[in-house]
Amino acid sequence: MLTKPVALFIFRRPDTTARVFDQVRAAAPQRLFVVADGPRTAAENGLCSATRAVTERVTWDCEVCRLYADKNLGCGRRVSSGLDWVFSQAEEAIILEDDCVADMTFFRFCGELLDYYRHEPRVTMISGTSFVPDAAQMGRSYQFSRYALMWGWATWARAWRSYDFRMTDWPRMRDSGWAETFFRSSKEATYWRETLDATASGAVDTWDYQWMFACWLSGGLGVIPNGNLVTNVGFDLRATHTTGSSNLANVPSKRLDFPLLHPGAIEADEFTESRIFKQVFVPGRTPLSVLRAIKHRSRQLLSRATTPSAGPVGAG
Repeated sequence: MLTKPVALFIFRRPDTTARVFDQVRAAAPQRLFVVADGPRTAAENGLCSATRAVTERVTWDCEVCRLYADKNLGCGRRVSSGLDWVFSQAEEAIILEDDCVADMTFFRFCGELLDYYRHEPRVTMISGTSFVPDAAQMGRSYQFSRYALMWGWATWARAWRSYDFRMTDWPRMRDSGWAETFFRSSKEATYWRETLDATASGAVDTWDYQWMFACWLSGGLGVIPNGNLVTNVGFDLRATHTTGSSNLANVPSKRLDFPLLHPGAIEADEFTESRIFKQVFVPGRTPLSVLRAIKHRSRQLLSRATTPSAGPVGAG
């Protein structure tokens, strides 16, 4: 039985949620938080209800806490407010969304490192996602990066306290030239200036860029496992952001070997950061956040132009 709490975020995809929940059931956490967004349209009522029903099949001894929205809050507000709620009750948690299917070793990996780095302020999160070849990290089970990914992750309440959904510090940091000194190249600095501008302005309905920014401001690093532990199965037209094809979709997960081999120092791995930036954040010349904003606006306009019987175009 897993002693660490698990927080599961769901919306309107019962099929992918079932795959994620099967692994949660196998891990059998003693405490489970389920956070659900509400439907955007009457047509989504049934899907939201069916998705919530999946998580009610708790067949093990478990304390279950549920936070269900009656109305749609959107990806940014639902996840951020949901995590505020989780960390008002728990000092640490393993976090999964409804399209992130975890290998069973992911839960042990997160659990051990939540204990190992509990009092280490330089470590702000543990990621289950990795797109970096194993050969680059011989002799250790994981490495550190400023580009930790949230497709299956874990953190502590002490780290989440630095989160600011509105990014009130961003204008001051942007105007101070912070990006030019923080990032290793002008390409990265330009990308993140544009991305964080789009996020702070509300052009993108998200929560994760705000979290990355909060970690950066606190000098925090994320753990990246030596091998991918979580598969994102949610790249389809029902998604809010991952609506297109991608080489990041359905990347197989693999088991991680134990006992864990810890790095010798808590410092960012340059190779890891370079690979993540190129593979995840720069699919083209346009920042991913801006592409997301364009897609989101296009779906809004298309939804208004269709009849109610046609149903919604996107999902979360």
